[in-house]
Amino acid sequence: MTKLVFISILIASFIPGLGFKGEVEKNAAPSAICKDINFQIEEYYHYKEEDFTPEQFEHARKALTEVLPVWMENAYARAGAFGNESNGKLFQGEIWLAYNNHMNFIQGYVLKLQYETATVEQKEEAKDSFCAFLEKTIIYD
Repeated sequence: MTKLVFISILIASFIPGLGFKGEVEKNAAPSAICKDINFQIEEYYHYKEEDFTPEQFEHARKALTEVLPVWMENAYARAGAFGNESNGKLFQGEIWLAYNNHMNFIQGYVLKLQYETATVEQKEEAKDSFCAFLEKTIIYD
């Protein structure tokens, strides 16, 4: 649990320009950064550019720093009370899915911001990174 909280706090606290204070215009139209993606993933299971907003970033940050630690504490308490859940089982299911999906929102938002704030020289590399993320990253359900 401490590893999850530590990683979440590092991401939320020390990466400059993450935008949860509104650095990116909230009502901006989707930028269509990745126009030519050929998704190999069903629509329901892949992220879209417009998913990565300051509001979604903030939601994911709060989930990682406030909600998931409580879920983990409850899972540990349950395991201690019943004695039949291994540590491996504690991190299957909802906890792992939520952790992974929220980390994906943070990573995707950071990649999108890197593109939006990149210099002309950095723009193509930032675009490639963000588009590769969109193409390969799935939503776990």
